Amino acid sequence: MKEIEHVQKDGKIQTRGGSFSVLTEAKLLSVIRPKMIELGILVIPTQVRELVRQVSATEKSQAITGAIFQFTVIDVEDDSRWIIEAPGQGADYGDKGAGMAQTYAYKNALRKMLMLIAGDDPDMVSGEQQAPQVSDKVLNLIARAESLLKEEKITATELAWLKNKADLLDSDPEKFKLAEDHLNSRAE
Repeated sequence: MKEIEHVQKDGKIQTRGGSFSVLTEAKLLSVIRPKMIELGILVIPTQVRELVRQVSATEKSQAITGAIFQFTVIDVEDDSRWIIEAPGQGADYGDKGAGMAQTYAYKNALRKMLMLIAGDDPDMVSGEQQAPQVSDKVLNLIARAESLLKEEKITATELAWLKNKADLLDSDPEKFKLAEDHLNSRAE
């Protein structure tokens, strides 16, 4: 999946307070679905936890539905599976909040799992846009893991874990050393 690094936001949401750009599910899937089919990867929603629905006390009641969604990622070639979880929220004046919440969780689970950039950083500091920063040593570790996956010395689950924990590996030298030692042991 290294061919896909960035997916441009393509939608705009209007709110009472203004508007903001979003990455639509259709756009995200149009970019990653062909590659996932080629690689034989399925992502299936499997569980919902902590479903919460709050209704505002305004003249037009708006419900906010939130939950933790669980998705099972399956490699159809070897039937290996791993679980990813993502939170989702949807705000609606009708009955679409749960579906919106699931769509939001699905898009973000896929983006995080594949380490895709979609524009602005949601954790902007002082209103300044910052690009995600990962050190060269962590990027090199991930590149090495990708090579070991091709040689079938590690699993796709192990590679996904490394990608999802890139920021942790950057900030915690002990965790980085453990990951590096693990790859060294698998390379032998």
